Amino acid sequence: MNEIVKYQPVQEIDIDEIKRVAMMMVCSDFFQVGKDQTQAIAQIGVKILAGREMGYGAFASVQGIHVIQGKPTVSANLMAAAVKAHPRYNYKVVEMTDDKVSIQFYEDGQPSGVSEFTKADATLAGLTGKDIWKKFPRNMLFSRALSNGVRWFTPDVFNGSTMYTPDEIDADVTIDMATGEVITNGTQQAPRQPHPPVIAPTLPVPPTEKKATMPESQAEKKPVAPYPAEWKTPADAQAWAVSNKHCTNEFEAKASFKNSLKEVTGQDKSLDSNHLAAVLENFYKKHMARQNEQLKAA
Repeated sequence: MNEIVKYQPVQEIDIDEIKRVAMMMVCSDFFQVGKDQTQAIAQIGVKILAGREMGYGAFASVQGIHVIQGKPTVSANLMAAAVKAHPRYNYKVVEMTDDKVSIQFYEDGQPSGVSEFTKADATLAGLTGKDIWKKFPRNMLFSRALSNGVRWFTPDVFNGSTMYTPDEIDADVTIDMATGEVITNGTQQAPRQPHPPVIAPTLPVPPTEKKATMPESQAEKKPVAPYPAEWKTPADAQAWAVSNKHCTNEFEAKASFKNSLKEVTGQDKSLDSNHLAAVLENFYKKHMARQNEQLKAA
């Protein structure tokens, strides 16, 4: 007897929740984002939305889903996970060398077809001259063989959507072989830009208050503090970031401070007294700039 499958309505999307998660990810400094923080929050939010439709969590979606030339792409890591997690489909790597990768696909436990991609195929497509194909030939051959097989033998893994890996849409894309994350490509992502400095607002003087003025040449010019005067150590800055909700926890604040250290000194291992003030200033301005961007986006 066939079982009756009950209709499951599509779960309502909580845009506010997705926006909060996207803002937290941008604030963490763990992801490469551009100068426009509002755009970065929107881009990460779109990735989370796309991943949710495919059954992935927020972090996996941000790392593995990329929109290139207006088309959604999925990393080979996520494609492989989707096939393995599906109740009807599976695959097994039959051969993997620098010249050929062959993958056997299964449906309901029975062989459904073989997908293979060879060095000759890559040469014919003009891919072997790319730096990533020279460094990681087996990884790239596996990626192409897997994506072809998913489209041929497991079409409903992504609910009927035709999915490609990032390098199939943009051959100039650079991929982190450890995570599948797109680092840079020729058409989409700009290099990280320094955050703009924060300009403090000018408060109006009450009309009833009269102040004596001095010639500009005689007036004492007080320097504007580049960060809170009570900051004496990195721990002071990190505690401020957590207490003012610029970072969600101590771990995130430490990671953000290490990022400022690297931006100022070029390394994130040690901090000497000569660079302390510059790193504190970078840390403060960065978080205040993000706060302003988040207020604009709210």
